[in-house]
Amino acid sequence: MGEVWLARARGPERVHKTVVLKRIRAERANDDAARARFAEEARVAIALSHPHIVPVFEFGELDGAYFLVMEWLRGGNLARIAGVDRAPLPWAATALIGTQLCDALAYVHARTNKAGARLVHGDLTPRNVLFSTDGHALLADFGLARFAGRGGAGTLRYLSPEQARGDAFDARADLYALALVLSEAATGQPAYDRDGERAAKQAKVGVIPDFRGCDDGLASVLRRALAASADGRFADAAAMRAAFEALLDREPGARAAGRAEIVARSGAPSAASASEGGEASRTATQATREATVAPLPSRWRLGAAAALVAVGGVALWAAGVGRHHHGGDHHHDEAHAATAAPSPVVAAPSPVVAASSPITTAPSPIVGAPSPPPPKSAARAPTRAAPHHADATHAPPGSTATALLDVNATPWAHVRVDGAPRGETPLLGLSLAAGTHTLELSNEPLGVHRELTVTLHPGEHATRVEDLSR
Repeated sequence: MGEVWLARARGPERVHKTVVLKRIRAERANDDAARARFAEEARVAIALSHPHIVPVFEFGELDGAYFLVMEWLRGGNLARIAGVDRAPLPWAATALIGTQLCDALAYVHARTNKAGARLVHGDLTPRNVLFSTDGHALLADFGLARFAGRGGAGTLRYLSPEQARGDAFDARADLYALALVLSEAATGQPAYDRDGERAAKQAKVGVIPDFRGCDDGLASVLRRALAASADGRFADAAAMRAAFEALLDREPGARAAGRAEIVARSGAPSAASASEGGEASRTATQATREATVAPLPSRWRLGAAAALVAVGGVALWAAGVGRHHHGGDHHHDEAHAATAAPSPVVAAPSPVVAASSPITTAPSPIVGAPSPPPPKSAARAPTRAAPHHADATHAPPGSTATALLDVNATPWAHVRVDGAPRGETPLLGLSLAAGTHTLELSNEPLGVHRELTVTLHPGEHATRVEDLSR
């Protein structure tokens, strides 16, 4: 519904500030329903003011299209520094992020409507967790925020079971989503199956990720927040925050170490290179053009610098933006897709053109932009390796040819291979002798025991996923 631009707010005496501008797409500008949703998002975001929520400065209208002006955070988003197929985030950094986001959620959940229902973020994902240059986590994007009981859906991979089923939910759904986000950051593995249909089924019953290799205390906190029933989770965000704080209190210097790790991974530009006097193109976006726009009715006048960027189909516009109001919070998935996967950019100013229509020039490589951390560190072996490697398999006598097998189940299950216990799903990279094997999947709480066979060919890497809820 919205498109996101990098912008510059300009004032007198050369005072200016780089900000993010989100505006309703041109094709939706006259859609009453879309305008109402955008206005509701602005109403929620501007009313929020918290150290761990992205500030929103202004809500306005230009050329018939609504827009929001908000803080630009140079540290990027959580999907950029940790998560699926990236090096696992150390326990101290994960717990530190957890305390800060729980603090933000406690503030959000304290807001209620006349019926007493609490405000729920509703779409807590890695891309909606942003970082300042000094390693502080901020919650963004309240586009799907609503009071508990009003229904609605967020991102499937981070929905609580009750949301995925379409049942009534409350603020504890946000705690479940936060635990999923942090689980992926701590393990480097997706909480749900990569297959969309299987993930949809898993989301309705809940899945406990494989925390082998993670700090036991961190895994305990996350497991509790991931209880399939809301009643099994923490009572509220404050209680979950206290659990993270207790973890950090175990080890002197844990908070400092966690923040240092976040700063190192974010790869944010230095204060000098990212100074407000620098070009807007010195970001992780891909600036290619300039434009002029008319002033907004605000104490701050629109500047004449603008840059259009195309990142995976998302338009980013850098322009001076008027600023007067000061308030709450907000951001967006699309904007941080740019910071999540920054590309090199070349600052190549073009002649000034009218801003009435987007510039579609293909983006050039950018020089000077921070490069993202490697998808996987050397310490983390290939995707299906440690810490999820299984022990050596009991291979048939005389057999030398091997294969790899991934085993997962919805919900979780204890796994035996040829009668030998192998652990709890998901099991990744089981090294087995080529040939036919018997798998036993058991979930005692559900009273389910399933036996099946799998045939592996030499050198094969196979996957077996069973839905035990059927």
